[in-house]
Amino acid sequence: MRKVVVVDGTHLKGKYAGCLLTASAQDGNYQIFPLAFAVVDSENDSSWEWFFEQLSGFVEQDDELVFVSDRHTSIYKGLGKVYPGAGHCICVVHLKRNIRSNFRARHLEYLVAKAARTFRLQEFYITFNEIKTMDPACAEYLLDIGLEHWARSHFPGKRYNIMTSNLAESWNSVLREAREFPRTSTRCATRTEEAFTLTSIKKHVAVTSFRCLAAVIKAKISVESLVLPAYTIEGLRSAYAGNVLPVPDYTGVSDLVSDFRGMKLCPPVTRRPPERPKKQR
Repeated sequence: MRKVVVVDGTHLKGKYAGCLLTASAQDGNYQIFPLAFAVVDSENDSSWEWFFEQLSGFVEQDDELVFVSDRHTSIYKGLGKVYPGAGHCICVVHLKRNIRSNFRARHLEYLVAKAARTFRLQEFYITFNEIKTMDPACAEYLLDIGLEHWARSHFPGKRYNIMTSNLAESWNSVLREAREFPRTSTRCATRTEEAFTLTSIKKHVAVTSFRCLAAVIKAKISVESLVLPAYTIEGLRSAYAGNVLPVPDYTGVSDLVSDFRGMKLCPPVTRRPPERPKKQR
């Protein structure tokens, strides 16, 4: 693997919102290699810091390590705490979009991309002077970002050919349909209702399995209420420290049903964005 990790966050499209964080790399054959992913409430400081802490378990701190991302401030803060010695570069495509939104001069974003991709300092300054002549405010904007963050000629490490976050965008394209799937709590609630509509021995088996599952879901919800950025196996185990024993024999299904109906399972509390969920950008 090239020591360049592309990180990105994308919104989930289902009824319950959330955000999918991903980290991926590229091998010597230009193929995408996924490293890690996580489902969190939103892109914030605690979520990205937690994500980088988990990533550091197998992607260790290295002076030659480079991260590529957009200009999200939480990513900057998370990398500064977990990977202080690693380099950080911004995606050229995201930079071009910001230039297009903030500055209206023609061919300006083309010159910015040309300056970002050049290898030699002499060629960089020739292009950068064209940008400065065309729009001095844009040149000042690029200087404030830091030349080492977007210009390959000024970056002290090895960025190789990875100038964009296209690796993450390819991930998002593959997972476009999967991001619309509902979460586990909704699926379990629906199947619980279906279980009560069954008859004879099928109902006994279905309700018994959901009684055990209810304890796990309840433990997950208790972990979620602690304002953790994401859900881990260790967190679930610590929240539900007792043993889940097999359900004892019942003389009739009615006893089990009455015992289970005393528990109400609700979906996790999340903020649903306004209007209909968007399918595409």
